[in-house]
Amino acid sequence: MLYHRHNLTEELLAGFYDVSQPTISRTINLIEQALVKILRPLIQPLGKALDAPGSLVIDGTLIPTWNWRSRGK
Repeated sequence: MLYHRHNLTEELLAGFYDVSQPTISRTINLIEQALVKILRPLIQPLGKALDAPGSLVIDGTLIPTWNWRSRGK
């Protein structure tokens, strides 16, 4: 997950875990395939997702969309 979360190179991760770069590459590929398989049923068309009530969180980042205090409310 460090590979995706922090955009680390495979070579750097190989050094962290004391394994070869191809081992890291195979592991990342295996994890990505598992995630696709698990998350595929949850994928919705964008229009349907935007109609959902509440907030959308993309990549775990909360993005402020309005500041009600600045409007005096």
